[in-house]
Amino acid sequence: LPLNELTVSSIAKLVTSVEAARLYRGRGGELMRAAVSRLIECLSLARLALTVKQQVRLLDSLDANLKQPNEAIQGAAAAGLRALMRSYFPVGPKG
Repeated sequence: LPLNELTVSSIAKLVTSVEAARLYRGRGGELMRAAVSRLIECLSLARLALTVKQQVRLLDSLDANLKQPNEAIQGAAAAGLRALMRSYFPVGPKG
């Protein structure tokens, strides 16, 4: 069942909303980082129609999460990055 454009846009904006609300700080911040990384992984695996700007925004979020000292966050970010790259930034046979 395809999602309408408004729903896809709302889902893609969740990451920005979490960051704007500063939910990465304080209690639960590490859980939020891991959850956002998982959300990006799922969005990518579902291959939702995202704009290039949205794709780059998600990439920036994963990049920030990869730099965290917590291994669980790094692992979730790596899984998200793998899915994002395969879905939205494919590399052809010639590189």
